[in-house]
Amino acid sequence: MNNSSKNIVLIGMAGVGKTTVGRVLSKKIQRKFLDMDQEFEDQTKIRITDFFAIYGEKEFRKIERRIINDVLTKNKKLVVSAGGGIFSNDEIRDLIIKKSITFFLDSSIETLAERLKKNFSNRPLLNKGNLRDNIEKLYQKRIKDYMMANHIILVDDLSVEDVVLNIIKRI
Repeated sequence: MNNSSKNIVLIGMAGVGKTTVGRVLSKKIQRKFLDMDQEFEDQTKIRITDFFAIYGEKEFRKIERRIINDVLTKNKKLVVSAGGGIFSNDEIRDLIIKKSITFFLDSSIETLAERLKKNFSNRPLLNKGNLRDNIEKLYQKRIKDYMMANHIILVDDLSVEDVVLNIIKRI
């Protein structure tokens, strides 16, 4: 499969800008955009925060795996904003890497904390206790998985437009 027909999957921590970048990128390169969190909520008819509270993370990951598998198997040429933890599952990560070009949108803990401080109540893995500490712990847990992406873009000092242009150059 050549790169021009592969899906583009954006990975990274909550608050890094995957959805914003994905929407702009998809318009610019004329591809359909899919936000995995929105797709999860559309398919389950329940908000992710509520799903976590009722069923837990293990069940969430099971459904998330099924959805991303369906999406990547049935589609080509999508721009996908993946959930923050999706790349931590070996099976899903291997599938995404096989069927996609992956971009890890990376940023400092400070940038993430700043972006998320106004709206982290709907982030089940971050909304209890100290936000910055939670982001730091989660980042440390996930960074080795994120580093397996095809491309890494540090977004701290870049505008959305700059990130999009950076991705376009690499594809």
